[in-house]
Amino acid sequence: SFASMIAFTEHTFGLPSMGSLDATAYDFRDSFDYSQAPLAPAPMATAPVPASSTAFVATHPADPDDPT
Repeated sequence: SFASMIAFTEHTFGLPSMGSLDATAYDFRDSFDYSQAPLAPAPMATAPVPASSTAFVATHPADPDDPT
């Protein structure tokens, strides 16, 4: 749950709980191995955007009332 992410942050940085949900949430502390060497980054694949898509976006501005 989202409360677990908040609890993890609170415990990691020594912050007090913001409420009862995060005070009792599992904080995933034991789910990580902080002694492990960092892994290499995963390569990202890229693809060119077709000109027709770029033109469409340029001529159709975002709806200011769209909540997304």
